Amino acid sequence: MVKECADVIRKEFPNQDKTLSAIGGVETGNDAAQFILLGGDTVQVCTGVMKYGYDMIKHMKDELLNFMASTSSRR
Repeated sequence: MVKECADVIRKEFPNQDKTLSAIGGVETGNDAAQFILLGGDTVQVCTGVMKYGYDMIKHMKDELLNFMASTSSRR
């Protein structure tokens, strides 16, 4: 759904600064990276925090940073 929505927004509203916030099942940095790669401009986390507490955000941030570092080192 994120990819489909992102495609529609970019096609139907070019140059209008419309953004897409990806939500749904984000519990890891890799989840967040996937949503960003699929076209999400931001990623929302709600249920994960309710299940695991706010401390999960630091772990999630570290995973996302590691993902970005490993991707940039492959170039």
